[in-house]
Amino acid sequence: MGIPISYSDGRVRAGLSCAACHATEDLETGKVMEGVPNLDFDSGLITALATNSTAFFPTADIESIRDYIRDTNRTIENSKGEEEALPDPIALENAVDETFIKWRKGIFDTTPDLVANPTQTPDAFTFGAHPYGWNGFSLFGPFKGLSTFNNEVHSFNSDSLSFSEHSDTLFDIDKEVYMATILQNAASKKYRYDVSSNEKPSDFFRSVDDTTNIQGEMKE
Repeated sequence: MGIPISYSDGRVRAGLSCAACHATEDLETGKVMEGVPNLDFDSGLITALATNSTAFFPTADIESIRDYIRDTNRTIENSKGEEEALPDPIALENAVDETFIKWRKGIFDTTPDLVANPTQTPDAFTFGAHPYGWNGFSLFGPFKGLSTFNNEVHSFNSDSLSFSEHSDTLFDIDKEVYMATILQNAASKKYRYDVSSNEKPSDFFRSVDDTTNIQGEMKE
């Protein structure tokens, strides 16, 4: 439940839908209860098993990516025109996995603050909770705020690159370094950044981005 299977580009693909976290089964009737949190879903384990869990390092206990620099010659030009070393992809990946693997089932962390502080997956109900809901999410938006709840996951929860324009302020990490850190071990070769290319990560991503007609932080 909540894991749609598809076939494209010669590969079988398994994805995650909202139902993976926000629906569960009534064991007595066998019926799906939509909106009820799935307390059996092990998001930490699934994320840790991902090829590039580093993409979500801001939700792990990573005080500084500089602690994972192993080769000072692996550098890129940052947004200020200065050379800056990148963290070792394996060392950082292992540290992120070590955090995620400790999460218990039914919890998740959606706060990009470089601290692992997951909380229980909430229900997806807003009826009777307007205008506040469980954390204020239903204060605005159609359907008593339900659309806001449903669409929040499509920002950071699904695309950590959406914070690249603010990484310097939020994480004290230059935009180019932030993007390179996420993309240097991308699961898809198409999006994998080559440190030796001498290309800025933002320019590289722009060249392979299939959604150039969508307004967002990475578009100019």
